[in-house]
Order: sequence, then C-alpha cells, then structure tokens
Amino acid sequence: MQKKSAYLIVLLIFSFATAFSQDSAEPKRLKIALFTPLYLDSAFDQSLNYKQGKIFPKYINAGLEFYEGAEMAADSLDKEGMPVDLFVFDTRSTSSGVNELVKTGALNNTDLIIGHVNANEAKQLATFATSNHIPFINANYPNDAGVTNNPDFIVLNSTLYTHCAGIYKFIQKNYQLAPVVMFRRKGAQEDRLKGYFEEIAKTASSVPLKIKYVTLADNFTVEEVKKYLDENLTTVAIAGSLDINFANNLAKSLASLYT
Repeated sequence: MQKKSAYLIVLLIFSFATAFSQDSAEPKRLKIALFTPLYLDSAFDQSLNYKQGKIFPKYINAGLEFYEGAEMAADSLDKEGMPVDLFVFDTRSTSSGVNELVKTGALNNTDLIIGHVNANEAKQLATFATSNHIPFINANYPNDAGVTNNPDFIVLNSTLYTHCAGIYKFIQKNYQLAPVVMFRRKGAQEDRLKGYFEEIAKTASSVPLKIKYVTLADNFTVEEVKKYLDENLTTVAIAGSLDINFANNLAKSLASLYT
C-alpha cells in the first residue's frame, strides 16, 4: 500500500510540476498541501509524549502510509530538479481542521492540493479549489462527494457509479439468465446504489437484468435471506450497501446455506 501510494503521488506531482515548469524559465518551488488523517492529537499529548505506550493503533496506518508515500515522492522530485514544499495537514486535528484552514486563508498560496479525505472534507476542499483555481486531487475517496462541474477537482479512484457499472456488466455477461437479488438495508447510500443500478439498466447495451431489490433489517436472519433464493437455480446475490458489517453478515449467511 505504501509503495503504491508513493508511486501514484510521484506520477501526480511529476505531471503537475512538468506542466507548471513549462510556463516558467526557471523551476519554481511548488507549494503542495497534503491532507491526511494522522490522528496526532490522539497519539501525542501537549508535551509531545506518545500516549499509546507500546501499542500502534491500526487506524493510523492508512494516513501515515499516505504521508510516507508523499515524502518519498517529494524526495524523488527533488532529485529530478523539481523541488517542492510539502505542507502536511492532519485532517483529524482538533485545532486546524479543513474548515478552519479554508477560513483562515492558510491555503490561499497553494499550487496543488492532494487529499486522503472523507466525503465532507472532499466537498470543502473541492469548493475551495474551484473558487481559487487550485487543482485538488482526491486520492482515495471513490466518490464525487456531490461536487459537479468543477474542472479543478480530480477524483483519482473509480467512482461508486463506475464500480456499479462494472458489476452490472459482469453479471450481464456471465449470468444474464440467472435471477439477481440485491439485498440492501435502509439508508441514503443504499438508495443511491439502487438508483445507480436502475440508471445503468436504462442504458444497458443488451437485455437489462431483472434485479429484485430486498430490504433487510440489520439483524436479519439466514432464513430471511434463504426465502429469496431458488435452490434449483444459480442466484446472483449483491450486497447493496457500503456497510461492511451488513456485507459480511450477508456473505456468512449465504455461505452457511451452501456448505
């Protein structure tokens, strides 16, 4: 994960730096703002003493690896004669979150923003980026966060819609005649996923899938799942939720029926 992040960030910054340097006779030190969840307030006290003893919490890993990748990228660019000033911001800081940094103008002179962010942070940074014409690369969150018509906002990962389209096409190609059931729970994200599949069906290149949508409670039972499956046919089951616990419980329920 760390190496992939490093290579990816190197490519991103290198491409941007190359394009930027073409407009200037002399290389300019690019100011890059990096947003990542480091949880420093949770890890250290006010005297900078580590609070977790000999334990290193797993929830810190993703943000830390992203930061390390950025450092590797900055070092690589410096060796290539493209120096950058990397300003790192902890998105889990209790005193200088994204909202505070935007309000105080701390990002106004930034040339590029790269973020390992959540939906709310992505939206805040995207709004700031388009208002100030600063490119913002959303490096991890697979969604547009409701932001549209923003030429300065780059979503690096495939969006949820793209994932849904890929799943739909795979099923359509390999299980076109099989019954398809999407098990879902109540929620706005689940409604969005259902809407994506319904939208994709309208533009399907061949006969659209006949998907049955089933809403389950969070404490659903194996028997509730079983009644929507035909023992004589291969049924394709889709976990129509971003809730990992729901998906895991559904997978376990399905596995118990066929073992």
